[in-house]
Amino acid sequence: MTAGSRPPTTTTTTTTTAGLAPAGYVVRLDAEARGNAQRLPAQERAARTAEAETAARAERGRIAREIHEVVAQSLSAQLVHPEAARQMIQRSTGLEADRDLLLERVVACRGMAREGLDGAREAFSALRGP
Repeated sequence: MTAGSRPPTTTTTTTTTAGLAPAGYVVRLDAEARGNAQRLPAQERAARTAEAETAARAERGRIAREIHEVVAQSLSAQLVHPEAARQMIQRSTGLEADRDLLLERVVACRGMAREGLDGAREAFSALRGP
């Protein structure tokens, strides 16, 4: 100690501690508030991203359902008619060469329709996503 200085009293120490405690608390609250302020924008961005992804999945599902209704119905009809024609041709009598050619074309048409339907189903599944 230097000459003329007094040793700190219990009152001085208590007063200093009592004054610093709220200051420390305020500093801690400020740090927490800053941390929260930095986390909120990131959380908001994550929430917006999740909402956008959910909306995109819902829209893909809606589009897939609409396409499925139109395309699958059409392709299914394309499968039914060639099959009926094939059966009629097989039961009919007439020129064998014409009958064979017609039957071959109907069978090819049925195969193409079936491939188209399978391809459309794969596309719908991909559109719907996981």
